[in-house]
Amino acid sequence: GEVDMPVVGAVKVSEMELEDVEDAIRNAFVPNVLTECVVHIDLATADTTNVLVIGAVGQPGLIPLRRTERNMLFAIVGAGGVSSLASGKATLRRIRNPNHVETVTLTDPVELNKALALDPLQAGDIVYVDAAQPSTVYVGGLVSRSGAQSTPTGVNLSVLQAIAGAGGL
Repeated sequence: GEVDMPVVGAVKVSEMELEDVEDAIRNAFVPNVLTECVVHIDLATADTTNVLVIGAVGQPGLIPLRRTERNMLFAIVGAGGVSSLASGKATLRRIRNPNHVETVTLTDPVELNKALALDPLQAGDIVYVDAAQPSTVYVGGLVSRSGAQSTPTGVNLSVLQAIAGAGGL
């Protein structure tokens, strides 16, 4: 929470942004010790928060997010993005408030802004990307292979395509 500086002593820097830390150190030296100085602060390692991303994403698992990346979109992109099986809906469950659940439609611009406006993700939060339910068509009768045929959501299947998928007449 403090940085011990030569001549001026301890400077309180806890809970500050990097730019504010630079200003606090500069203000500790100017004008009492120096007439002018330039202060530059850089982090050696970024503080990360691990969030669990599961469901219809490329690489589900724990995703480390930097302080400036703690939202649902960065978490999903960090997990390899949505897969071809995704429905476009994502649900956020907060580990510290399990009764508070946020579901957003990622394909809707208004809902996307809602996801970006949520409080920053915290360690242990879970982002679940819903998988789309496949469309199922049942083909029976005088076909080679009667039974159920599944197609991805959004695929328009004609009667002739369903018969061809069943091996033909």
